[in-house]
Amino acid sequence: PADSLKVENDNKMTYNGETYDSITYVPIMYILAAPTKKPTKVLSFGTDGKNGLACIVTDLSLSQNRISSVYSIPNS
Repeated sequence: PADSLKVENDNKMTYNGETYDSITYVPIMYILAAPTKKPTKVLSFGTDGKNGLACIVTDLSLSQNRISSVYSIPNS
């Protein structure tokens, strides 16, 4: 199944079924981190040229911090 992300409001998001009730969004950099204190997920939003929107997800909860996923939402 495809991964999913839903930003519910300024303080809440659900990523792959896991809800975070405290998030930090830095609009000038298009970065969202959750939870606010000691983030375990960092999402970097942007574009992938003609392919549409993209999000790079960094999972900080792993033994080695690394990029865990890259997504592209096709233009339609």
